[in-house]
Amino acid sequence: MADSAKQVPLVPGTFRRSEDGGGSCLVGSYCATCEQVIFPKMVLCPMCHVETVEREIGRTAKLFSFTIAHVAPIGFEAPYFQAYVDLPEGPRVFTLISADTPVEPDSLCEEMDLELVVEPVRVEADGTEVTTYKYRPLIGG
Repeated sequence: MADSAKQVPLVPGTFRRSEDGGGSCLVGSYCATCEQVIFPKMVLCPMCHVETVEREIGRTAKLFSFTIAHVAPIGFEAPYFQAYVDLPEGPRVFTLISADTPVEPDSLCEEMDLELVVEPVRVEADGTEVTTYKYRPLIGG
């Protein structure tokens, strides 16, 4: 990606650069009443209906399950991995797996350690990169 490329998130507000400079993170919510961590961010806790606070989550995850998608929506390329991952903070999240992971069944295994990355999912006609959060196998994990 060129430094001058414009980037926009596929779903605004779901991820950002971490405030502590530790890379990217997902943007979730935390309920102090029932200690529930929620993703994506919600103003009210779905469990006890009290106000939540925003929390950075999801820098790492464990792979729960995955599949290879062989058909893609217009503007996307197949094949690609779709997965559910378990975050250490609690939520199970649907995600894509990084484009640098070979799309072969042996590339992934359940319970493997993953790290969060932000990657383009498509490039618009004007060169704008549409980005989303994805996970990739943690090197040395």
